[in-house]
Amino acid sequence: MKGFTIRVYMLIEHNGKLLLSDEIIAGNRYVKLPGGGLEWGEGLRDAALREAREELQQEVDIIDHHYTSDFFIESRFLPGQQVIAVYFTARFPHPHQIDAVGMLNGINRLENGLESFRWVEATAHLIDELSFETDQRAVRKWLTDRGNLS
Repeated sequence: MKGFTIRVYMLIEHNGKLLLSDEIIAGNRYVKLPGGGLEWGEGLRDAALREAREELQQEVDIIDHHYTSDFFIESRFLPGQQVIAVYFTARFPHPHQIDAVGMLNGINRLENGLESFRWVEATAHLIDELSFETDQRAVRKWLTDRGNLS
């Protein structure tokens, strides 16, 4: 059945670094931005806030809409579903609490379905780390907007 999957992600920056998520899905490692699927009855911002609470165990401040995918991409996980990805810039309201999230450096001991978070320098090299083209395009735009990429 053809349909749409709407995904909502956040570009969370702190001290020149961007927060990335390492995740194991069906035995494969993916590097992506924090976020997830829109649920029935949610607005896009509400979904981003919920995903932050679920994944990061803390609140974020949504700063602004950053990017919405503008090209066709089929879901890797749900064949026949077209992905529409929406990206917001966000920040932690209390940066001193960031370490309390329990972010790990690396993917050791990650099990299927679990996530590990890490900070990566906001340079062009981080684009190559990302598994999904929508994330790559959103980060490329973000770096360009900041003057970190020409």
